[in-house]
Amino acid sequence: MNKRPLTLPSALAGIGQSKVIVSFLLGLIFFLLTFTGTPSPLFAEDNMMISFGSGRVAVRLYTDYFCVPCRAAEPEIESLLAALMDKNAVTITFVDTPMHRETTLYAKYFLYILNANQHSFAHALSARAALFEAAAKNIGSSTELETFLSRKGLKFKPFGTAPFLLILEKFIREDNVNSTPSCVIATLKNKEKFVGGNNIVKGLKAIQGTVRDKKQGDDPAPTGH
Repeated sequence: MNKRPLTLPSALAGIGQSKVIVSFLLGLIFFLLTFTGTPSPLFAEDNMMISFGSGRVAVRLYTDYFCVPCRAAEPEIESLLAALMDKNAVTITFVDTPMHRETTLYAKYFLYILNANQHSFAHALSARAALFEAAAKNIGSSTELETFLSRKGLKFKPFGTAPFLLILEKFIREDNVNSTPSCVIATLKNKEKFVGGNNIVKGLKAIQGTVRDKKQGDDPAPTGH
């Protein structure tokens, strides 16, 4: 698990908030001061841009592109999420969680890619894969990142992302996330947090098992002759 939030000045040490929340707020302040463009009408629908599907089980996935365990777990998690989406079993929300300073830049470009590709789940997965790869190459500037994404064939459309960062920060607070990768799975009956790639995979597989059981229960009973 990744537990390396930004180092804060000693004056902030006694605030008592989760380190990852303070890290996110620092990134949010940075973007509020530096983002260009005007807010998109998409903000009117709250988190619709970063959520996909309409299944009854809500899944929030918290990752950092510079988190090595996140990168290692991503392929299997992606495969499970795609299968669950095919069955319309989940509503998945990707929450970029800035445990590293550079991640706030990557979170912005993830939103840029979604903004250019009509809210496509397939493009979201492609964007995440490319951003994990870019992080592994330690790409740290917007110019370098744009060049890398263009070479990958990913289109991006800049817009004012600051309101979305507020939404992500709200999720991090609500789910009390302080390490990555983490995943919160919520149904009408309960809500459970899974920390670490292996545990997240187990949680997603449990949803698969529930979907299979429900389908078998819905099948008509065989008739005798």
